[in-house]
Amino acid sequence: MSLDEKHIRQLIVTRYHLQLANDQASIDREPSIFAAISLLHDSLEAFLVTASDFLNANVKQQTDIPTYLDRINEKLPENVELPFRFRLLQLNKVRVNAKHHGVQPDRTELQGYLGTCRDFFEKATKTIFQREFWNLSLTSILDDGETKELLQECENSLAQKNYNDALTFTRKAFFLEFEKSYDIKHFSEGERDSAWFFPYRMQCTFICAKCELHR
Repeated sequence: MSLDEKHIRQLIVTRYHLQLANDQASIDREPSIFAAISLLHDSLEAFLVTASDFLNANVKQQTDIPTYLDRINEKLPENVELPFRFRLLQLNKVRVNAKHHGVQPDRTELQGYLGTCRDFFEKATKTIFQREFWNLSLTSILDDGETKELLQECENSLAQKNYNDALTFTRKAFFLEFEKSYDIKHFSEGERDSAWFFPYRMQCTFICAKCELHR
């Protein structure tokens, strides 16, 4: 079963909430501890909702964390189950106490919960989706072609921390998608036939007409 756009987007949301939780955990203020636990729990819920939908698990709305884990485990191969159950249920309890009873989470435990969730997402993504959690991207569902190849090269460069190469590949992809139609190098090569210019003139006319409609 392959990942579709919906599930990839949901997993990217999971990753985004995880990053927000990490950012809040780095702030030395009491409200940030509450925010970090809430965001971390949101990331866990988002992942479990996505996984249960992907696996067609029998999960109802407003399902609790233990039930999500149980239903997803039922869909996994024999002798395979999601890791870190005890720690995830601890996180769930801390979040309930913080949100519903105003109990401040223990800052010393916060980094441990962040680490547990990171490890959980990495392992569970491989188990359920056969993908790398940190490399999930919508480029995988783009049509094959030069733009897709450039964006994949960009992602590879980012993974290797080659940021200059990543920017170069991104700029090339941007040119192909948004600027190539307006490239004037044809003029410098002596290609001045009006028939060549006609489709670009029509495209510019269409854009100008849209601008007039929105004025």
